[in-house]
Amino acid sequence: INETGYYFLYNPTYDEVTSTLANSEMDTAQQILDYAKANGIRAAYVRVPIARQASEGRIYLYQLVAFETVDKGFVIIEPRSHREVKVEVGKSYSVLNGFPASPDDDTITKVTVVW
Repeated sequence: INETGYYFLYNPTYDEVTSTLANSEMDTAQQILDYAKANGIRAAYVRVPIARQASEGRIYLYQLVAFETVDKGFVIIEPRSHREVKVEVGKSYSVLNGFPASPDDDTITKVTVVW
């Protein structure tokens, strides 16, 4: 917080994002978001529901983190692997990102980004 009492968050470089994550044990979206905020880095929560039907009316979703980097633009990170991923409504999350095929339907139904 500066003298005026305001928080100033900044957009990091791509290398700053990847090196910070590579040297950490953070493996959830919440841990990464908390770390970013505590260190003045602007980050977003990305909620990606998929088509797979869950019992008891629950929704299956991927919880990801995004950064608007100053040198490579908008990037989305998968928290467990710290790998950059792509999301596109109507596409398979696994296929888009070169992951092993899911035995369940992992078609992305929506993408919500919350800054």
